[in-house]
Amino acid sequence: VAVTLENSANLLAQSEVRSLLGQQYTILSAQQGVSGQFDAVALNYLFLGTGLSYQPTGVTLSVGRNGTSFASVAQTPNERAVAAAADALAAGNPVYESLLGSGTAGEARQAFRQLSGQIHADIASALVNDSRYLR
Repeated sequence: VAVTLENSANLLAQSEVRSLLGQQYTILSAQQGVSGQFDAVALNYLFLGTGLSYQPTGVTLSVGRNGTSFASVAQTPNERAVAAAADALAAGNPVYESLLGSGTAGEARQAFRQLSGQIHADIASALVNDSRYLR
């Protein structure tokens, strides 16, 4: 028996990433047994790792953190501070879970910048600079 995934080869959409840590999903079950293996699991998430385990009658997908820390992709001091704080949070925390959904380092850095509050200092600085112009 051959198995073909129809419509999409993606088992999990990015919107479904939240609270996946530590979860195991039976993705294939066959009473007559499973032979062969998947070529690979395509990772679409920067901070998550997956693994497949094969049993005689099924295949299970496990989801967990990979070795990439939030802080390892940060570039500025503010990003690093936010990322380090987020690394200390636990699974289930909304900020932590949201960051897990980052697909690229750029997406993660954008989230760090939004969380840093730097925009408030930038706006205040711009207002001070604008105040020297006559109106």
